[in-house]
Amino acid sequence: MSSELIRLGDAPYPVTWSSCSITSLNANIPNFACLNSTNTASASMLNISDVMPGQVWNSQDQCKAALGPTYTPVINNQLCEQLKCNKARLYNPVNTHPALDGTYCKPDKWCIQGVCVAWAGAIALPSTQSAAWSQWEEGSCKESCVNNSIAVKPWIRECEGENVELSCSGIGPSAIYDNCSATVTTAQKCIAANIVPIETFAISVCNESNILDSSVSKDPYLYINIDEALACKVHCKAANSATTYLDVHETFPDGTPCFITGDVQQFCQGGVCSALAVSDGGWTAWTVSVSCDGKCQDETMQTPKKVYTRSCTNPPPANTGTTCQGANSNSSEICPDLKLCGKGWHTVPSSIATLLSIAFVLLLYQKHCHS
Repeated sequence: MSSELIRLGDAPYPVTWSSCSITSLNANIPNFACLNSTNTASASMLNISDVMPGQVWNSQDQCKAALGPTYTPVINNQLCEQLKCNKARLYNPVNTHPALDGTYCKPDKWCIQGVCVAWAGAIALPSTQSAAWSQWEEGSCKESCVNNSIAVKPWIRECEGENVELSCSGIGPSAIYDNCSATVTTAQKCIAANIVPIETFAISVCNESNILDSSVSKDPYLYINIDEALACKVHCKAANSATTYLDVHETFPDGTPCFITGDVQQFCQGGVCSALAVSDGGWTAWTVSVSCDGKCQDETMQTPKKVYTRSCTNPPPANTGTTCQGANSNSSEICPDLKLCGKGWHTVPSSIATLLSIAFVLLLYQKHCHS
């Protein structure tokens, strides 16, 4: 079942049902007995609000919901009219449906009824969050199963934002790949029997692509050591042309040798062919790891201190880059205005404290009676 985008003159919304969808819907509606229910109590469970659906589910969410978790949106000028989604080993993107109303399409614009229009005049303007890098996330050291590859450990960060162009370029890279061949463990190494030539890897990709898309043949074309810009992207010959090579949106494994510039060997890193970058480590901002909350001064007069920590991961040191200088923790700040605890009294359970209070009252009563 699918929706077709059809312009119907001045129709307010350029979408109509396909004949296949109409036939399927009419055939199945009699089976949906729940539609005859007059009980509307469950409607509150839908949590319906005035928020545009595209603000609840962005284009990435819509592709995943329509086709699966491995699909990503194709961002273009036709996003509102027809949301296209793609995934690895697929040449032709899949048409899904017009993007949901409220889907971000351009700066200060969103999709309304299949058209990218300005926010101006909206009852409630969507919230925005400027694009910024997330924290660096450390991946695991891994050796691929392609001949002559090296083991690499990725450090990845994401460009995040809300209702803005997700562009953090110029502030630094989104990924750093560290050569970890010297420290790779046995578990992270590829079993020798599974190591294959790069051509064999490409053939397996083209075979799977051919199953998904008949316009792709089973024969690969390699740009390794031919075209630096395309070297890490798997290409397959078109089924109807021996001289047309299709990008099937699959890349060679990280650490695959791809190009040589002078005497510098370059490797595939996240689908990009480049030399391993030397990265000098940088400190993250200080954060409180031990606070003063709940602290008190004990009888030893040893005053608790607030502890701050930081890590050398902004960016991380990689490929012989220098590590950060200085300490990664600081506990010089004394917790202020602490009350004296007294040995053990601050941890006495409330039940015992109550019994002690009663005993103390009885003792006073006994002394009063004897006097």
